[in-house]
Amino acid sequence: MTTGTVILFSRDPGATNMLVALHDLITRADATPKEVAANALADLFGTRPAVFAKSYALRTWADAGIAARKWPATADDEKTIRQILEAYQPKAVVTGTTDIDDNTDQAFWAICAEQGIPTHAFLDHPANLIRRFTTPDGRRVFPNRIHAPNDHLREMLIAEGGPADRIDVVGELHLARLQGAPLDTAAPGDRTRARWGAGSGATVMLFASECGREMAEQGRPSAYDEIAVLERFLADLAAGAPLGGRRFAAADVLVVIRPHPRDVPGKYDRYLRTAQPRVIVSDEETPRDAITAADMVVGMDSTMLREAEALGVPALSLLEAQHQTMAARQ
Repeated sequence: MTTGTVILFSRDPGATNMLVALHDLITRADATPKEVAANALADLFGTRPAVFAKSYALRTWADAGIAARKWPATADDEKTIRQILEAYQPKAVVTGTTDIDDNTDQAFWAICAEQGIPTHAFLDHPANLIRRFTTPDGRRVFPNRIHAPNDHLREMLIAEGGPADRIDVVGELHLARLQGAPLDTAAPGDRTRARWGAGSGATVMLFASECGREMAEQGRPSAYDEIAVLERFLADLAAGAPLGGRRFAAADVLVVIRPHPRDVPGKYDRYLRTAQPRVIVSDEETPRDAITAADMVVGMDSTMLREAEALGVPALSLLEAQHQTMAARQ
């Protein structure tokens, strides 16, 4: 069996989801590389993971019950990376692919390349792909292997200039883990709904936020505005407009806004209300518990929509629904 330490590093929640699934795969006693397409990760099985979490990743690792070492808040990233590599002497380093406001992944890949340490990185979302491999001064930096959950993301990255010979498809590891993970106790959704104040006849709609405005300030504009989408959604509910081919009585609807981890604090406070539909904001629950407590998950292009589908909970992209509603009114 393979031995040695492999370092897992992540910052963004989506990237962490992929690494949590990888952690589960390579540490299971009965796991074999045959579970992963093309054995692309075969050299990681049987290793001892050392997990490092920066910022938003800490909660995701904790929710998964996996101990992670906290990245120093004021770290000189390159110095910290060199110290970690010296201390652990890893046989490989695995990272996510972080959005444009952090470059620690790229620093890991570059320093490991200097030292001859193999690197792996996971894609988790189609947004801003090539920028995840581009330094602030415009240089391209790639790990040895890039792992995509599906053919679509692989082809997207290649079309944007990614190295085709380094990109493989390993499958939807996170969604597969999500489907197989047991809930903590019986009927956790009932407890969550009670905490939300959802009555027995309420229809709970979980709105999955995105940090589009925050990322636009960092230089990555979005094709849509999450606040405008939410306002249109609430207006349509109040007016009884159809959503996903159904109509809902606003008096029976509870909208639970789930902030994105990178949303600024208080972003949605002005939308709290007891009017029809009632609106609250909550991120106390794990994503899985929040999804399974809802009757429908709505959003834009959030990973939570795909997670809901994997868990058998109705999911609706408001980008598509609102486009259809506006077309019907014309």
